[in-house]
Amino acid sequence: MRLIAAGLGLDTVGYVVVLLFVVTWAAVPPIWRYGRIEEKWALAPQTADG
Repeated sequence: MRLIAAGLGLDTVGYVVVLLFVVTWAAVPPIWRYGRIEEKWALAPQTADG
């Protein structure tokens, strides 16, 4: 429990985890939309001749 001994309480750690989650969740939609992630990761269409 070195974090607690260093003066960083579990409540602070909890707030940091929640903040990181919210920031990540808010950042993903613009990255997905403007980064065109779906188009980059889409499989190429298959042709009949292979």
